[in-house]
Amino acid sequence: NKPIVALKAGRSEAGAAVSLSHTSSVAGSDELYRALFDRLGVVAVDSCTELLETVKLFDVSAPPRGRRIVVFTCSGGSSNLGADRADEVGLELPPIPEAARSTLAAQLPYFAAVSNPLDYNTALWGKEAELRGVFGTAMSAGVDAGVLLIDYTPVEYGEPEAERAVARALVHASRA
Repeated sequence: NKPIVALKAGRSEAGAAVSLSHTSSVAGSDELYRALFDRLGVVAVDSCTELLETVKLFDVSAPPRGRRIVVFTCSGGSSNLGADRADEVGLELPPIPEAARSTLAAQLPYFAAVSNPLDYNTALWGKEAELRGVFGTAMSAGVDAGVLLIDYTPVEYGEPEAERAVARALVHASRA
C-alpha cells in the first residue's frame, strides 16, 4: 500500500538508444512502460520537478482514488491553466452538481461563476473560514481530490498569512 512514482529515462528514441547501450535494463517502448505502470498503479511523471512534487504530495496524503478533481483558483488565468493541465495529464473536471451549485452560489461573491475549475475570486483571498466552506462544498460533490493553484509571492511583496490561510482552508476541507 505504498505509492510508487516513476520517472523513466529513455523515453525518446535517442534516450532509448543511450539506455540500450548503457544497461539494456530500462530500454524499451515508453508506451509499453506506461501501460505497465497504469496496470500496476505506478504513477508515471515526466520531469524531476513532477517527481519531487508528487513524492511530497504522497508524503502528506494518500493518492487520490480516482481521476475526478475540482481545481480551486482565485483568478481566471489560473483556472484556464488548471483546466489545460488536467486535460494534459488525464484528469477529469466533472461539472459541479446542481445541489452543490446553489450552495456555492450562496458562499461565493455574487459575481463569481460556479464551475470547475472554481475561481473563488480574490474577494475571498485569505478568508479561511469562508474558503473552508467553499472548498468543502465543492469537494463533497463527487470528486476524488481538490487541487489548489496558488501563487506564492516573495515575502517582501506578498501576503504570507493570507496564502497560508487559503492552504489551511483546503487542508481542513480535505480532512472533513
